[in-house]
Formats: sequence, structure tokens, C-alpha cells
Amino acid sequence: MTQNEHEKRMARPRTASGALFFDEEGHVLLVRPSYKPKWEIPGGYIETGESPLAACRREVSEDELLAAEFHPKEAVDQLLIPRLARRVKHAIAAREQAHPQYLEHGEPAQ
Repeated sequence: MTQNEHEKRMARPRTASGALFFDEEGHVLLVRPSYKPKWEIPGGYIETGESPLAACRREVSEDELLAAEFHPKEAVDQLLIPRLARRVKHAIAAREQAHPQYLEHGEPAQ
């Protein structure tokens, strides 16, 4: 097997970028992609050579959504997959406390 063939067969890590938007009541914007069964936050995968900010801007402007709605923080666990729900809940808490948090795998780093 050549190096090129080996590289094509190897799994490549995917990095994603997302943004949280809030309304006046503090509800978070969630989107319903046409290609996934659950809700998501606005954003998506970063392409080769793209910064996280550029990827988020690009993904937010693309139109592959069935819906975009603001939801209360109490609905996050029901609407999002568990690992994303953990991250979003920590981000909402950090915003409410005006205190940044560093997370690893969706949990505060010790």
C-alpha cells in the first residue's frame, strides 16, 4: 500500500465550529439541519485551511435547515445530543455568570 492509499484509508479527525445566539429572554438559538435527526447549534465542520471563525460564518450563512428557533435552556437536554447539550449548558452558565470556562470533552477541566 502506498503512503497516499494509506492516508486515504486512515480516519481523519473532524473539527467543527459553532456559535450561540440568544434572544432578549436568554433563550438559545437551535437549528434543525435537513441531514440530521436532532437539533444543533449554528455552525458546522471546518474545511482544510479554514479558521474556526471563517467556518462558523460560512456554515451560518448556508441554507440546509428545516427550522431555526429559540429555545429555553431547560429544553437543551431533550433537543440536543448529550455531548453537545453538556457543552451548551456550560456555555449558557458561563454567559449568565459572565465568567469564561475551559471545557474538555464537554466538562470543565480540572
